[in-house]
Amino acid sequence: MSKKINFLCLFLASLFFLVTNLNALEVKGQSTYTYKSLKKDRPLAELEAKKNALKNYFNNIGDISLFKEFKKNQNTIYENLDEYVTINSYLVDEIDKKKKQIKLVIQAEIQELELQFLLNANSAVEQSTQVSDIALYIVARKTSKVLSFKEKETRIAKSSSSSNSTEISLADNTGAEVATSTESESMDQTGGSEEKKSDIMTFGKVDGLDDKLFTSVLDIFTENGFEPFDADRFINQDAANEYMLGDSLTSNTKNDMYTAIENKGIKFLMISKITAYSPSTDPDTGEPSVYVETESLVFDCSRMCRGVAAAGPTPVDQIGSTESQAQTNAMIESINKNVREIVYSLNAKNIN
Repeated sequence: MSKKINFLCLFLASLFFLVTNLNALEVKGQSTYTYKSLKKDRPLAELEAKKNALKNYFNNIGDISLFKEFKKNQNTIYENLDEYVTINSYLVDEIDKKKKQIKLVIQAEIQELELQFLLNANSAVEQSTQVSDIALYIVARKTSKVLSFKEKETRIAKSSSSSNSTEISLADNTGAEVATSTESESMDQTGGSEEKKSDIMTFGKVDGLDDKLFTSVLDIFTENGFEPFDADRFINQDAANEYMLGDSLTSNTKNDMYTAIENKGIKFLMISKITAYSPSTDPDTGEPSVYVETESLVFDCSRMCRGVAAAGPTPVDQIGSTESQAQTNAMIESINKNVREIVYSLNAKNIN
């Protein structure tokens, strides 16, 4: 009975040792430390040997991504080195009093699971807080006059009248009845081309709002892990000019924009067009009122530009003390709402 108990105790002790050391790996480390005070500097020599053992561990496993994580978090690991590296034995432990050097070669134990847990956790935090560059190309425009077409209409009206009369001959005093009739025709045309104000339009550029529109959306992007750049700094005005003529861009213009973004190494591009329509008068306040719509497209240009998000039209109607103020208020509110839709879409797709 006692033999069985002894065997069971030995088995459990061995199992405990196996479990507690399952995540440990032995590796050698060495240091040659010049000391001033042997007693005070001995722990520093051992610390250098532990650091060397840890470096050898990462060099030996050959995992480049893990080694990069180690280099990023090296200071944090060294501050708590005893949690990850322990000295099992001293293979060399010499004191050179002439050179005042401590020479150590140690057999160290690396706590792999704890170490890799730390590195993986820090890597996840870094990825979750990673900031991506995004270039913002914002075009603000307002409606202008347009040539509208109305179908030509032709109206033809006809009228007729008739009368009877008797003619008497003076020669023989005889009479005959004569009938006469008349017809008239009139033609009226309407329609054709005419110029008038309309909200189906060509466009004019809104000047002086570029900085206000850009800065109004900065916080929305930065709070969601993006660093915005003003794309006007490195993209020409071809796109803006084309948006004054219609709602789309030519292939050449889009390709030029994509190339400019890729050359700058910026990951995302957002193209936004904000359209202010003909002003009206607010019935409640009597102040000018302007209706605005914003449409945006986002492209991921990390490997050839491709569309990843879209939002709009985002409608806003705002008033102001002047027509210009109403227009500014509406444009800022519209692009803010639109950008929030964009950011929500990117976050939902886990795009950053």
